[in-house]
Amino acid sequence: KGNTGMNRVEAGGTTKVITLDEIADTTDDPIAFIKLDVENCEPAVLRSGLKLLERVRPPIAIESHNAIAMDAVRKILLGYTHSRRFCRTPTYIWQVRS
Repeated sequence: KGNTGMNRVEAGGTTKVITLDEIADTTDDPIAFIKLDVENCEPAVLRSGLKLLERVRPPIAIESHNAIAMDAVRKILLGYTHSRRFCRTPTYIWQVRS
């Protein structure tokens, strides 16, 4: 019941972590869109893909719960602007400025 997509890592467990740049380097599929819902880890995830973001400049949907999170995202996504908000939890579409 509830939000089955919301999980957490407990002490003593292990979780494999892969960066956005590693994903981009290991796939032949084009990366046309990115969706992030990473519970206040957006800056770290975005920084893990700076080469990808510079090379591809894909639109990105990012869930950001507050102004502090939005400001952190804005500082990383230079050249992007958010165009609209959707969902009950505030999710924004970020696209490269024209």
